[in-house]
Amino acid sequence: MAESHKKVVVPTTGETGQPRIMSSSYFIQDSRKADLIVPTRFTTFDRMCEDDAVYNAYDLTNLLFTIAMQGGRFEGGSQVAADFLNYNIRNMSYGTWLDAVNTAGTSLKYGFSLLNLVVEKRKYGKYKGSYVIRKLSPRDPKSIAGWVWNKNFSEVLGVVQKPRIVKVSHPGTYRDGLDMLAAGKLVEQGYPFISYEQLLHFTHNATMGNPQGDSPLAHCYNAWKEKKLIEKYEVIGISKDLGGAVVLRVPSELIERANDPETFPDEAREYAQLQADAAALHAGENSYIVLTSDADPESKMRLFDFELKGIDGGLFKAALRRNTVHKNSFNCGKLSVRCNYRPTALTVTRKVR
Repeated sequence: MAESHKKVVVPTTGETGQPRIMSSSYFIQDSRKADLIVPTRFTTFDRMCEDDAVYNAYDLTNLLFTIAMQGGRFEGGSQVAADFLNYNIRNMSYGTWLDAVNTAGTSLKYGFSLLNLVVEKRKYGKYKGSYVIRKLSPRDPKSIAGWVWNKNFSEVLGVVQKPRIVKVSHPGTYRDGLDMLAAGKLVEQGYPFISYEQLLHFTHNATMGNPQGDSPLAHCYNAWKEKKLIEKYEVIGISKDLGGAVVLRVPSELIERANDPETFPDEAREYAQLQADAAALHAGENSYIVLTSDADPESKMRLFDFELKGIDGGLFKAALRRNTVHKNSFNCGKLSVRCNYRPTALTVTRKVR
């Protein structure tokens, strides 16, 4: 008895499906891993704020903070302490309180901001002989080499900053989770250690003791990246739409013969010349193209034909939807809402001993 065999499936000549590794979502997620890692994320946030929709949302939200802080005043608790603090922030020897507030507000962009508190002994005025604030010097988040923790990694003791720019040309890399021993080794290499007592540390939406906070920009990264891709597609689409996508219709027999230039050299040269003329026309090098007017006797359709086609699409609407995501990340989806935001008072909650 003859043995039966299953029907052999012959592989197809064409590929079925696709690897799916070059989709826009894969590209965005792959870029996210690199762009949002510290310290690259701070540079990414700077690039994101170059987008008009992102910056508009960020600037409006930060403006409310600036108005409140700049016009605010210390009140409550000990009036003596409140008066002293109000004197300090408005009588610094270098810089202004507004400068410090603007730096503090960058915590909205980077997730955190740092100000180095510098004091001096006042030689004049009401508080002569007292130590007052000389300046509140900003420390760029991109310059932080790492956070220094206690031995239990439960409290921040300070930060280690990258070496001074005047000393090195390559300021080193970011190091997360430093203890005092590791920080000491870096200090020996020129990395300055700034204790927590010397810092004013501002964070945005910090949870679980994370000193780096949580920037809203990290949550609208995907929408921003999608918008950048859409803008690139728009530029290509606009160039095609203005110049037109060139469509040449030629007899199929010409294409078949042109693919065999050894046997049909004349047809190969004719087909190549048609393509060159079409490319030159699209590039603006030619102002016209000459084709035969011969038509098929049965269908009455021209054997050679030329057409310019524009490109239609909904890229603009898609970009607008991404703009809405950016604004929603900063809780200002409707920027037309009138803001009745008044300066508030800063209350002293700690008792002065």
